[in-house]
Amino acid sequence: MLPGDYLVSAAQGHDASDVVGPLRVLFDEVALTLELLPSASLSGTVTDARTQQPIEKATVASSSGATLSDRAGRFTLEGLPASQTWVEVSAPGYFRRSEWLGLLAARPHTGLQVLLTPVSTVSGTVTRHGKPVPFAQVWAEVEASDRVGQTCGPATANATGAWSLECQDGPLQLAAAAAGGTRVEGPRVQAEPGRGQAGVVIELGESLAVEGAVVQGEAPLEGALLTLVDARSQRPVAGTSSGSGGRFHLADVPVGRYLVQVQKGALSVNAGPYEQSGDGAEWRVVVEAGRVLAGHVDPPAAGVQVRWRSGDQAGLPMETSTDAKGAFRFEGVSAGSLVVEAEGPGGSASVTARAGDDVVLRLERSSLTVLAVDEGGHPVTDYLLELQSLSAGGYRRIPVLSPDGRFKGPLPRGRWQVFATAQGHGPSAWPIIELSGSAEVRLVLPGAPELKFLAIDKDSRAPLAGAEAMFLVYAPGRYASPERRVGPFVSAGNGELVASGVPPGSVVVGRRGGRDVLRVPIDRLPRDGAGRIELPLPAPDPKAAAAPAQSDVTEYEGIGAQLGEDAARVFIWHVFQGSPAEAAGLMHNDTIVAVDGLPAKPPASTVIPRIVGPAGTVVQLDISRNGQPMQLSLRRRSIRY
Repeated sequence: MLPGDYLVSAAQGHDASDVVGPLRVLFDEVALTLELLPSASLSGTVTDARTQQPIEKATVASSSGATLSDRAGRFTLEGLPASQTWVEVSAPGYFRRSEWLGLLAARPHTGLQVLLTPVSTVSGTVTRHGKPVPFAQVWAEVEASDRVGQTCGPATANATGAWSLECQDGPLQLAAAAAGGTRVEGPRVQAEPGRGQAGVVIELGESLAVEGAVVQGEAPLEGALLTLVDARSQRPVAGTSSGSGGRFHLADVPVGRYLVQVQKGALSVNAGPYEQSGDGAEWRVVVEAGRVLAGHVDPPAAGVQVRWRSGDQAGLPMETSTDAKGAFRFEGVSAGSLVVEAEGPGGSASVTARAGDDVVLRLERSSLTVLAVDEGGHPVTDYLLELQSLSAGGYRRIPVLSPDGRFKGPLPRGRWQVFATAQGHGPSAWPIIELSGSAEVRLVLPGAPELKFLAIDKDSRAPLAGAEAMFLVYAPGRYASPERRVGPFVSAGNGELVASGVPPGSVVVGRRGGRDVLRVPIDRLPRDGAGRIELPLPAPDPKAAAAPAQSDVTEYEGIGAQLGEDAARVFIWHVFQGSPAEAAGLMHNDTIVAVDGLPAKPPASTVIPRIVGPAGTVVQLDISRNGQPMQLSLRRRSIRY
């Protein structure tokens, strides 16, 4: 067996063991005892997420083996653990899905619908000064939708620098790295289902090095782990360690602005930003470890995972494990309020604290059960569950596959807002629950009716054949970031276009001649005498047709929050996914009292310029939440929405 991480299970006849792992196998023997218990079975269908049509010969694999779907998309798996297991579903031309699956009884489970999205193929070459770079790594980073922050790939360029990626639809940021080099951003592309983009060039630019030294106070800091972080995206791009005299070397660092994350023992701190301008100037990374966050979990237990987060941290997570007495310690933590979380066999906990506090995390077992159903009470088996903490801020996004529409998982105690979205359905309501043990919530996802459109020429009003419509489906209250796309749907010879799975409130993007020519909410479009929604599409602009396709993403450098105002105050209206504002725990209706110590008063237009600024720099916010003051540090980054 090769070294690596493995999931292990066993099955025989109608019995199966639990799935154990992931287990890290190196070069030693690993002894396991697997208990065979009565097993479960699973049956369902594999369906195209866009057309809702069954997919034949899809491979459905799990811990008990694999099977193929029939002409109606149906499949059955036997001998599955009556607990947690995994399922992986793939088919030619579709994006592979791999999810955890809960089968909480030794019985047949039926009716699971697994949705697969057609892939979009993006291909091109990696170059440096116009010459191919062989064997570079290439990947794509999802910029919006429920998969924001995930990656597609990596792929390895061949000897001529050519590469190809199969990705899901939506706006993608391409990136590449030469062998042993750092991450370099390529162009942004708009991936569309079932369509390919070829000839994309990722230029790596000049191969430059960085030399420098890490010091703590005036003393060299040796043996520290250094992570180079792109200040704009706040993604790690390279790593090294400090040697004698605190010296370090980083090869192949392109021009740009960077942070350096320094970790040694309990110390974990960001320094910077630093500019790589290619002038050969050395970086002096100064580490201040004065701020300490320490405490213990109650009841005391070893091995409990403890982490803290704030809006000014970038790079690797700030995590540690408790010692034999249940104690933990961090050095070099951020100024201002921090969200501190713990999770272990004894339960979970979440508190807000500051450096210097004696933090006590009281572990309590609490769990949430969610049942997702349609308007007829039938289970919705494939959905995205979103949980927003109203006690500590932040989101959790959990893709759920469950034949009975049920999800059950541990959560820290507190107030949570819960909702779900699913292909072919409108979003659920947003119930608020007070979690203090175990709670159950039922979410109803309304069906999305079949809609009929008529594509017409805007000027002549003649029907258009071959026009396309793509629909942007938004989550409630999250209009700055598309949740997902539905389509494209193509008009017939009489101009009629039938779209299924499009909930009310969606935005339609009309396409003609391969170009986007219309973008408008559905409810703003007129209907004809037959009740069809009219799509008046202008002829594509020849100049636009000659220009490369643009991503649907807007970019600025700031903290990732939209502001609102009334006569008395400026407040947080909306927090973007994956932003420094979300990491800091900012929430809707938080009042901004001051920015960098200066009062913040209406109008919001005078406050915004003080919050935005160069990526990598820090802004201090004084916040009032329900009358309670908070001080937050947020490190600006590139915000895309």
